[in-house]
Amino acid sequence: MTDSDPNRAQRLGDAIMRELADIIATESRDPRLELVTILGVSLDPSMNIATVQYTVHSDPEQVAEGLAHSRGFLRTELGRRLTKRRIPELAFQFDASAGTPNEETDAFEEMLNAARRR
Repeated sequence: MTDSDPNRAQRLGDAIMRELADIIATESRDPRLELVTILGVSLDPSMNIATVQYTVHSDPEQVAEGLAHSRGFLRTELGRRLTKRRIPELAFQFDASAGTPNEETDAFEEMLNAARRR
């Protein structure tokens, strides 16, 4: 990263996040990736590895397999869309803290039931 542009990694991470979300939603034919939400992208200091944080609304293990299987396709598509000489390697990291819809629904229903009992 150069001193003249300290926000370069952040801008590249944001661009990768936007494009990956679009590629997964519109171009991926892998059914395991249908309910993936990209939460963020962080780059290592050398900008050679982009760590993609994601959450899912289905089986996390199947999605991890789908992302690993699609890694080359996703990187190739990023290369076509971004005007960068070198596209970073993609590493995927599941973020379990976002919760699944069922967990969120269960927690909401539990709060409603507690409020009704009062």
